[in-house]
Amino acid sequence: VGPGYFRAAGISILEGRDFGLEDLGRQDRIVLDTTTTRRLFGDRSPIGLTVSYGANSPATVVGVVATVMDRGPES
Repeated sequence: VGPGYFRAAGISILEGRDFGLEDLGRQDRIVLDTTTTRRLFGDRSPIGLTVSYGANSPATVVGVVATVMDRGPES
């Protein structure tokens, strides 16, 4: 995912920011969806907080986007 992805995909950025040119090649920045944000942080804002995930941890949360349900190509 690179700069402008969420806009191009029609996914709303609800808090924080999208990935920018300064994020290219970095794996220490992350954008979460609202479902994941609520599960990990409850009602707190995650912007600037660190999360650990898989082999690419830790990462700083830079944005929150709307949750998108992928229904697959047949929908």
